[in-house]
Amino acid sequence: MNMVKEASGRDSPAEWSEPADGGATLALRLRLSCSARDRDLRVGARHTIAHCKAELHAQEGIEPWRQRWFYGGKLLADRLLVEEAKITPGYVVQVIVSTDPHPPS
Repeated sequence: MNMVKEASGRDSPAEWSEPADGGATLALRLRLSCSARDRDLRVGARHTIAHCKAELHAQEGIEPWRQRWFYGGKLLADRLLVEEAKITPGYVVQVIVSTDPHPPS
């Protein structure tokens, strides 16, 4: 799986900004396999991928155990911090959503 460059050429999907509390936030561009559409998710640079999965669950209703996040052809581990993933502005994180209705045992 390769990184996907945003076709529009916009700088928006992964721009860093500094909120008032001093912690950096990042707008991740996610491509969801279950809906064939992209969505933006604002997260903190010091959040883990597991936290991001929980945020996506809150917004889209996709349980975290059903989500596998890939960037640059590599699976992003749940304990990895967003800033450690070094997601390049303008690129997309692929979210593969399992169709299995039951969590693994």
